Amino acid sequence: MRRLAAFAIIAALALTGCSAASDGHARELADSDAGIQLFQLPWLSIAAECEQTLAPAGFSWVLTSPPQEHITGEPWWVSYQPVSYLVESRLGTREEFAEMVSRCADVGVDIIADAVINHMTGQNDPGIGWRDRPMSTTSTRGCTATTTSTTAG
Repeated sequence: MRRLAAFAIIAALALTGCSAASDGHARELADSDAGIQLFQLPWLSIAAECEQTLAPAGFSWVLTSPPQEHITGEPWWVSYQPVSYLVESRLGTREEFAEMVSRCADVGVDIIADAVINHMTGQNDPGIGWRDRPMSTTSTRGCTATTTSTTAG
């Protein structure tokens, strides 16, 4: 009889580890640092995913494809053949990118954008970028710098 009682107690203790998460544990999971890569999704589609799926599921960040202007074409890798630093691509406009960032932030999801900053494409040079802009390896490619000079007085 003692063996049966001991077995029952051990079984009950073991099964408590299989019970549903308490509200506190569920909140801990929701506050996790889990993220997801949404490769080649348009900016406004990512915004909708943040609002409808990702935030409610507890995701805290999204990694996007590079947002800069790239060569024309259908393959996925054209996003990795930049022609300028302008935030204009087949995934959306600069305004749509800003809207995505804002909408995702409103529901607690951060945006991390993949970027190609160490090269520009040599393909189709000279050619036309995604937004029908002429491009060549000798252009500034949308990268301009403004400097101000200050002197101690």
